[in-house]
Amino acid sequence: MYWVNQINNNGTMAGEYNLRLGHGFLTDGSTFFSFDYPNSDFSGLRAVNNRRQVGGYFVVSGKFRAYIATPREE
Repeated sequence: MYWVNQINNNGTMAGEYNLRLGHGFLTDGSTFFSFDYPNSDFSGLRAVNNRRQVGGYFVVSGKFRAYIATPREE
């Protein structure tokens, strides 16, 4: 099962999917990027803005944490 939590003005969607545990994803409809917060039990993406910054959550040892991340320009 998967669901979209937010779509930015550029059409990029941030969401979550669940196979056995939760995972985050970004997609523009043609490319799909799966994201797991490093060393977490499970995680998800809740938001993406027009500058491609994402907001999400992750869980480690039963404790929920939130984050905001900015992609590096290469």
